Amino acid sequence: MNEFKKYSKNENTITDEDLAFRLAGKMINEAVICLEEGVLDNPVDGDIGAVFGLGFPPFHGGPFRFVDTYGASIVNKMEELERKYGSRFRPSKLLREKAKSKERFHRD
Repeated sequence: MNEFKKYSKNENTITDEDLAFRLAGKMINEAVICLEEGVLDNPVDGDIGAVFGLGFPPFHGGPFRFVDTYGASIVNKMEELERKYGSRFRPSKLLREKAKSKERFHRD
C-alpha cells in the first residue's frame, strides 16, 4: 500500500481501507455495468470471470457476491468517493437500484 500512497495527492489523509476500496470499487462497478449493458449474461459469469480472469480476490467470491455480502454500504462508500475524487466513482444505475431495493444478485 505504501507504494500506492507515494503517488497519491492526499498522502496524509488516505487510509489503507480507502485505497483498497478505490481499487476494488472500480472493478465492482464496471462488472455491474457489464451486466447492465448485456456484456455479461448473469452475475455468476461475472464472478467466475473476475476471479479467474482478472484476479478478483477469490475469498470474496467475485464482484457480484461481494455486493451481495456488503449491500448498500458499497453504494454509500462509492458516493463518498465520488464526492472526494469525482464522477469516475459514481455507482452504476443497477448498483444503486439493487442497494435501494435490497435485492441481491444471487438468489442463495
